[in-house]
Amino acid sequence: MNFMNGKLGVPAGGFPEDFRQKVLKGQSPTVPDGTRPGVNMISVNFEEEGKIISDRIGVPLTKTLDTEKEVSDYLHHNDVISHALYPEVHRDFRQFIGKYSDTSILPTPYFFSKMKVGEEFSITHMGTRDVSIKLVAIGSTSDEGFKRVFFEVNNQANSFDVIDRTSDSSFQLKRDKADLKEKG
Repeated sequence: MNFMNGKLGVPAGGFPEDFRQKVLKGQSPTVPDGTRPGVNMISVNFEEEGKIISDRIGVPLTKTLDTEKEVSDYLHHNDVISHALYPEVHRDFRQFIGKYSDTSILPTPYFFSKMKVGEEFSITHMGTRDVSIKLVAIGSTSDEGFKRVFFEVNNQANSFDVIDRTSDSSFQLKRDKADLKEKG
């Protein structure tokens, strides 16, 4: 709908009008052909918006990207623009950064899918420190639904527990819904 309304731009030559009318069910497009998509957007004072976001998140707004700092330690003008255009998406992104730190340093295949035992990859942390990560072993699922995962990080043993979402016992971690008939 947004595309046919012209909110994402209009292709060269416009839309086939009969198709557009069917999609919009006879209504006029929000943004007429030949008009830029952002014509109806409200004006934003980026300097003021940056101060508001900085105060809310509690990190300073900087003029330049700082490769010596974690991305969660500061705001950049890109954050202000992202927040102005997509406030909920930016808020979710900042919460993700706060919870998991900057995952952009991970190779894409390891971000989206699990490693195989014996696989190894290297990253450069904060532009200065090379880190080698190798998956050594995956333990069995505990009664609580967790698996112990064993890594070598720069040849040093490291392990932690992760939720095994494929296990029946991991579903016990979910809480029962409240019974509205029962007080307390």
